Amino acid sequence: MIINMKVSIQGQVASYSHIAIKNLFDNLKLDLFFRDSFAEVFKDVEEELVEFGLLPVQNSTYGHITEV
Repeated sequence: MIINMKVSIQGQVASYSHIAIKNLFDNLKLDLFFRDSFAEVFKDVEEELVEFGLLPVQNSTYGHITEV
């Protein structure tokens, strides 16, 4: 069964967020919305343009991401 799911992520193709979402939902068909900011991802979810938003909470370079 293939489910089409809309997901908003911060970043671009081949970014860590893109890799993470592909690994999380490997068996689903995804319509991905690539956003430049965390605020845009939150807005997409809040306005129900997407079913899910994916944001990082920590990275190996800077540690915790306080904006999220």
